[in-house]
Amino acid sequence: LGVVERMNMEPERRAATDAEFSVVRAAVAEFPLAKTAPFFEVPESKQKGAGGLLSITVNPEACKGCNICVDVCPDQALVTIKQDEAAVDRLRRNWSLWQKLPDTADKYVNVRDLEEGVGVLTSLLLKKENYRSMFGGDGACMGCGEKTAIHLVYSAVNALMHPRVARRVARLDELIAQLDQKARGLLSADADLEHPERAAPLAPEKKAALERVTRALKDVKDLRWRYLEGPSGKGRATLGIANATGCSSVWASTYPYNPYPFPWVNHLFQDAPSIAIGIFEGQMRKMADGHIAVRRAELELAGEYDPAVHEPFFTAFDWRQFTEEEFGLCPPIFAVGGDGAMLDIGFQNLSRLLASGKPIRVVVLDTQVYSNTGGQACTSGFTGQVSDMAAWGRVQHGKEETRKELSLLVMAHRNAYVLQGSQANPSHLLAGVIKGLKSRRPAVFSLHCPCPPEHGLADDAASRASKHALESRAFPVLVYDPDGGPSLADCLSLDGNPSIDDTWPVYDLKYLDVDGTEQVMSLPLTIADWAATESRFRKHFGPLAKDAPDDAVVPFHQFL
Repeated sequence: LGVVERMNMEPERRAATDAEFSVVRAAVAEFPLAKTAPFFEVPESKQKGAGGLLSITVNPEACKGCNICVDVCPDQALVTIKQDEAAVDRLRRNWSLWQKLPDTADKYVNVRDLEEGVGVLTSLLLKKENYRSMFGGDGACMGCGEKTAIHLVYSAVNALMHPRVARRVARLDELIAQLDQKARGLLSADADLEHPERAAPLAPEKKAALERVTRALKDVKDLRWRYLEGPSGKGRATLGIANATGCSSVWASTYPYNPYPFPWVNHLFQDAPSIAIGIFEGQMRKMADGHIAVRRAELELAGEYDPAVHEPFFTAFDWRQFTEEEFGLCPPIFAVGGDGAMLDIGFQNLSRLLASGKPIRVVVLDTQVYSNTGGQACTSGFTGQVSDMAAWGRVQHGKEETRKELSLLVMAHRNAYVLQGSQANPSHLLAGVIKGLKSRRPAVFSLHCPCPPEHGLADDAASRASKHALESRAFPVLVYDPDGGPSLADCLSLDGNPSIDDTWPVYDLKYLDVDGTEQVMSLPLTIADWAATESRFRKHFGPLAKDAPDDAVVPFHQFL
């Protein structure tokens, strides 16, 4: 109602809008409603009208019914209903309304310093432009962990890039106005700047100055056009993606829904880093041309431009000479792939990229198995993991090789930024991505991606699986920044891991003893507790014999 009041509609249109909205309200009323405690059990605010209500709308174009959103919603604000034609029709109407609603107000995005990654970073996804960094991924399996991980990464990129571009366009507008004014001052107030040759003859020095100013004006206008419109009509993209063949290329290319509003290319299994290097080189040349146009314009306006001095510098100008602001305006180029693409057949390409020192961003979707081709063992899999080519039998009990730890291998290159992250700690993941995007080094984002079919998980269990892997130390989070200081301790941060000073987090578990009395025992959540929740390790577990003597049974954490 507040939105409608501010629109100041004509009476007839207001009546039609009210009638349409009453239909939507009637449809919503058919659903069971829930109230989330943090928003409804506290006073609204000391100032009337300053509060807000959180509404969750399901996107029927992307929802696959995995129920992860229901599982992670602690206040039961989301419930599961039977999918039928009437329910889908209601969802479509609600989604149509959502797309027409204004964006979330900035005051609800609780981020104090985006560039430094300070604040409740997950609230960034309340903004439509950040949430819609990914539209779908309809070819993915139910509950796919890859989609969640990569959605967080690209949302962070959008959140960073859009304000930067807005500031840049505002600066271009200033330059255009100032250049226009200077050109008219050189010529006359009513001059046709598109055709300065039609004006009265000028002195050679003044004519040369006018030609430089009008050229600078044309270049800055062209750059503004590229930011806001460009050949696509949608302006400059906020990132580009070289996607290796694998799960992420399958669910990202299911016709007609590519889930990204960014340039995207798919290629051979191992080639993502190499393709990304080529794209990066071409993109940096274009970015340099744009930055040169701005620098020329600023020098011209300051009366400091000297072709003999500046043009040789501009000829050799590349991304290494960019200012922090100029570098931050460059849409990052991502190389995306899974375990095989980055740890096995494509590891040599990845290593070469790291050695090059080029600031390309690598996303490794770590499922610890070759998910796309049927679940074969790979070098990122854990010892004891049961899969194709790592079977369970009398002689061999699953995978015998040690897991290849990508983060340690990247750190060994000494010149690359590393984030090992997980949806179990999304704020850590978002902060790590933001910091990595600012680095002028290669950045590798190694992300834990539960794979329900190959890990043996329920469709709604990905977030719980990531939480178990994080807390059991199977997949700890970390950040390695080579620019952090002279020692490894300066560069490596393990912040974000629970109970960081203990071997494992400890929980109090309540149970009933043989007399029916409630008791409490304190136990750590170990790597065995995590492994027991996934069928890929389940053959290592079995029930204790009823007659097993007490002195023959030792809790895992004590045994280890």
